[in-house]
Amino acid sequence: MQLSQRVLALTAPVWMTHAQFVVADNEQALVQLKQWQQQASQNVCFMTGPLGSGRSHLAQALLREASLAGDTVAYVAAKDVFMFGGDVFQGLDQVRFVCIDDVDLLIDNPESVSALIEFLAHHRDVGGLCLMTCVELAAVLNVLSLAVINHSTVVIQPLQSVEQRREALLLRAKAMDVSLSNLVASEMMLHFGHDISELMHVLSYLAHASLTLKRAITLPFMRQVLMLPSHGTKKERKN
Repeated sequence: MQLSQRVLALTAPVWMTHAQFVVADNEQALVQLKQWQQQASQNVCFMTGPLGSGRSHLAQALLREASLAGDTVAYVAAKDVFMFGGDVFQGLDQVRFVCIDDVDLLIDNPESVSALIEFLAHHRDVGGLCLMTCVELAAVLNVLSLAVINHSTVVIQPLQSVEQRREALLLRAKAMDVSLSNLVASEMMLHFGHDISELMHVLSYLAHASLTLKRAITLPFMRQVLMLPSHGTKKERKN
């Protein structure tokens, strides 16, 4: 574990901000999240939405803001629980604001569920806030119903248009300090569809290759790294 600047992160995310989030149809959802965080009348909030809707992004943005305001915060990804077991939750009940990302991936694992329920009970008793993101909310509530009697629910809507998804891709690249042109972003979407989660994975792969090989992410570089057909014009190769 790493405790740094009041942020506890097992899987260290790219700490996103609200400014890097394409709001689109989620204005009301953002208002609900802020109200839940500020009022703290319900210690648990479920943020649900389909893959690629930006649940992790918003969770990280809220944690970042809370940390800057002086709160202790913790981010736990489901894969951390699989890797380290229930020990992941030890001590987290003393952290003011905890996010458990993709919690629905844990509900088929009895050991993980038991550790999570125990954590939620202790965390509630000390007045902590717990934000849990998931896709399958009904399944999560079915398993955690006794541990989460009173909670808020915020639904995140996925990006609908090509322009919105391109903007999200460019903003993520900026957050990663990666130079990505509109032309390269458009070609990425052409080859890898409009699944924003897959596009972000491709971006991370390109960023790693760019850093390793010390080359800018141009169209020829992208096509070479991702083994895409090369059919660009001379004008394209300059971008």
